[in-house]
Parts: sequence; C-alpha cells; structure tokens
Amino acid sequence: MDSLRRVPSFEPPSDSSRTDLSNPASFSKPFQAYSPSIKYTYYSNDTDIRQAWSLDALLQPGEVTNDMFSGSKEPFWIDIVTPNSDDLSRLASVFGVHPLSIEDVQMADSREKCEIFEHYLFLCIQTCDQKFLSSTTNNLGRRPSMDGLDLNSPAVLYMLVFQNYVISIHHEPIPHIRRVLRRMYGLKTSQLALSSDWVMYSLLDDAVDEFLPQMQNLELEVDTIDELVLFLTHSEQSDMLRRIGRARKRVTHLQRLLKPKIEILKILTTRCPEFLREHTLIYLRDVNDHVLTDIQNLEQYSETLNRSHSNYLAHISIELNEASNRMNIVMKKLTAAAALVLPLSLVSGIWGMNVAVPGQPGIDGWVPLIPFFIIVTLMMVMMVAMYYIGHYNDWW
Repeated sequence: MDSLRRVPSFEPPSDSSRTDLSNPASFSKPFQAYSPSIKYTYYSNDTDIRQAWSLDALLQPGEVTNDMFSGSKEPFWIDIVTPNSDDLSRLASVFGVHPLSIEDVQMADSREKCEIFEHYLFLCIQTCDQKFLSSTTNNLGRRPSMDGLDLNSPAVLYMLVFQNYVISIHHEPIPHIRRVLRRMYGLKTSQLALSSDWVMYSLLDDAVDEFLPQMQNLELEVDTIDELVLFLTHSEQSDMLRRIGRARKRVTHLQRLLKPKIEILKILTTRCPEFLREHTLIYLRDVNDHVLTDIQNLEQYSETLNRSHSNYLAHISIELNEASNRMNIVMKKLTAAAALVLPLSLVSGIWGMNVAVPGQPGIDGWVPLIPFFIIVTLMMVMMVAMYYIGHYNDWW
C-alpha cells in the first residue's frame, strides 16, 4: 500500500460544467480516480493529483524533495486524512512544523483559531459536514442532506499555510477537499495562479458555503413555524413546541460554528500581510461578508423563534382562558339549577322531619309543635352564626 498512486493529467472542465457541482458527468475520468480515503494527496499545476499512503512515497526524489518548504518550488497543496502519530512526527521533521501545532492536531483540538508562527499560519476550522464516506464518490460534488447532520460532532479541518504551499489535515474524509481540487483546475484556464493563500481561501470559502443549504432549510422551517403557530389544532400543539425547540437548537449550533470564523478572518485580513496577497485579501473579505450575513440571519431567525414561542404560549393561554370561561358558564348554569331546587329541598326537608309539623292531621293545639319550632329556631341561629363567622373571616 506504500506504492505511489498517480492520477494522470487531463483537460480542465468547461465553464458550464464548473458551475454545476451536482452533475457527476461534468467530472473527467482521471479526477474521478481521486479517492478521499487515501491518506496523502498532493496537487500542483505541474504534477496534477498524486496520492500515496505514506509521505515518503509521495515525496519522490527528483520531483519533490524534503527541502521543498524552502519556497523555491512550484506552489503545491498536500492533504492528509486520518494521520497517526508517526505521520505527524514525519510531517514535523520534513516541513518544520512547530510541536504545538502537531499537538493540537494529535489531540484533535476543535477550538477554532488562527495562530501565527514564524514560517507559517496554523488554522483550525470547524465545518458543517459531519460524515463523508468514500462510498459517496458516485455523488461527486453533491452536498449531504440536512437530515444527516449530527449537531454534536462537527468535522475539524486543520491548515498549515506556508509561503509557497499548504498542508491540510483532517481526521475523517470531508467533501471540501474534492470540491477545492476541482476548483483548482479552473485556475489553469484563468489569470489566477495556484498559491498557498488561494488554497487556504478556497478551503475557507467552501467551508462557509457549506452553511448555505442549511441556512436555506432553517429559514424555511422558521417561516413555517412563524406562520402556523397561531393556527394550531389541539393535536398539533405538542409537535409545534418540539419543532420550535429543534429549530432553536440548530440556530444555536450554527451560531457556535460561524461566530469564531469572524475572529479568524479578522486576523487573516489584518495581521498576516506577509502570507497573503492583496487580491486574496479581497476574496477573504467577501468570505467575511458571507459569514456576517449568515450570523445576522441567524439572529433574525432567533428573534422570530422567540416571537413564535411567545405567540405559541399566548395561543395556549387563550385556549386555557376559553376553556375556563366555558367551565364558568357550565358552573353558572349548575348553580342556577341548584338555586331553583334549594327552596324545594328546604321545604321538603323541614316538613319531612320525624316530629309533629304544622298541618299534620291529628295535631291538637300547639304543644305537640314545640319540637318543630325548636328545630327551626336552631336552624335560623346556626345560619346567622355562620354568616357572621364567614363575614368576620372574609370568606365572602
């Protein structure tokens, strides 16, 4: 597996094919031979694409030597996927990479940053693509579906940007490499020459562009929630609350990925004049504008979701008030019915006692009615006493 795998050169694709990234037929056969799972990939305008499973096999004597980081060679780009400790040690010895940078890559540090060293820039970028399997080579250039997004494990791309070359490192295959390689072929027929700062810009630009389909999907979801939140049936209320929660989680996740890139682009455009050419700075400012636009849109989405959540709670509150009002109406009717029946119950209860009552046949004189009047008097006394006790304790 240490043998060098050469991909023959070919004519760059036409302008019409470069604009259609979703059409596999626009790729030539040599480019389709590229495999994202092979550990080392080398590209330059002179030697085209070469792939190998070891750095020594990639650095063939007479073509690319171990002193190529001196800056005297043609600009090139090396991509490394799933490196181990030996790969990183060899990389440090050949290219003079600082041990701190190697440590960050080895420990898979995911904090986005841009560090300036004496001879190179070290960038750590988180991307939207979570998993990119080599079996997707039949879908060249196609972006993964939003449904497959794992919000807990974003892919991390490390870049070592020297004066004349770029080394990109990642611990899993990602689609950005293929798309940027395809973009490099377009430079062959344009006035822009391959350079290290241009490769860095292309990787950053592609990583930021990867947010576009997710932003569009999120915008559609937020607009749908905002329109439907006030027209919910009882069975849809719990589902809407879950949709609002999921949308908020996606907004927070995208904000967490986008905001650190503002600081990275600020450092690149203001503190790295010796590594970047003027025309590359212009393109980086355009990437910065895209990031700022996405962040502003996310803030707007967050405000819309907050308003939708408030409208949802207001809608629930209105429904609860309506249910309470309906219950009050029912209780009012029941109270009226009870008030109509109460006098009848009182009369029937008093005249149904087991004592002599007025009007009862066989009663002679008032003496047999003494128990009846005593009971009625006690009832009146108890009623008056209860009224004053309730009035004193502010029960009514």
